[in-house]
Amino acid sequence: MKDGRRLYVEHHRNQKEHTILIIHGGPGESCITFGRLAEELAPYADVVLVDQRGVLRSGREPDPSKINVRQVVLDFEDIRRQLGMESWAVLGHSFGGRVALSYAAWFPRQVEAVVLENPAIDIRTSLQSLLGSYRKLYEEMPGRCADLEGQKQALEEAARSGDMQKQLAYLAQIPARYRCICFGNDTLDQDSQALFQYPGFGPGDIKKCRDVSAAFLQDPGLEQEGARILEGVSCPILLLRDAKDPMLPEEEVRLIRERGQEIRMEGGSHYLHLKEPGKVSEWIGGFLHGNGTGKNHPAGNP
Repeated sequence: MKDGRRLYVEHHRNQKEHTILIIHGGPGESCITFGRLAEELAPYADVVLVDQRGVLRSGREPDPSKINVRQVVLDFEDIRRQLGMESWAVLGHSFGGRVALSYAAWFPRQVEAVVLENPAIDIRTSLQSLLGSYRKLYEEMPGRCADLEGQKQALEEAARSGDMQKQLAYLAQIPARYRCICFGNDTLDQDSQALFQYPGFGPGDIKKCRDVSAAFLQDPGLEQEGARILEGVSCPILLLRDAKDPMLPEEEVRLIRERGQEIRMEGGSHYLHLKEPGKVSEWIGGFLHGNGTGKNHPAGNP
């Protein structure tokens, strides 16, 4: 990057008209789970995968103030220029949906189209939806786990606080076994459990990801309403979502639906790119080749 930091980038050159940048969620989750989707997208687009600043295979970021949505977007712009591309489409998964929309709003001439996979658009409303999903999960699991009562108590304390940072911090410490159930990951094959375990990487690599997640909690930009960001996006939008996904409240589905297309699944998974990579790639391919992408849009302000 311009400041000397090194980021892990995969460029899948398929000699296609369109290129799509994959923006992972978490924050701090890595693009390691998108390998299968990148392969499935080969007939439709070139693909760029990035481990964001400080995450897993990218270099450590010692300055927490550089871990925020604005810096991630500027890094993507740096990568785009280094790869010699005039513009590309972006796919944002989960928290990456917020990043993708911010990118499209700030750099409309560089972002041709946005695909949102079970996105978090407005962080506050997504938090309330997530806390409600975990509350329901805990109510359905009485006596099954020794730490359940402690988790229930911590959840209620975070919810009552009304403090977004405390709520994000609570969600960040939830044990993987509960996260897997809430997000539908328990239905995936064993290889897909890399989502939370990163096999082949050591404790230091995992700590890097957690440090990034913690640093993102301090980003004041997360306070901005998702609807305001969405208003600034002028390119085509495709929403891919699972009807049972805990991340996106129904009122935000309506806002996105008013501005773009929606494809809804019923499989019960937050990670559609892992569960149905073939279908997801076909939907993205059809979207990219049927929506006039590549056109310039009015300039925005980063």
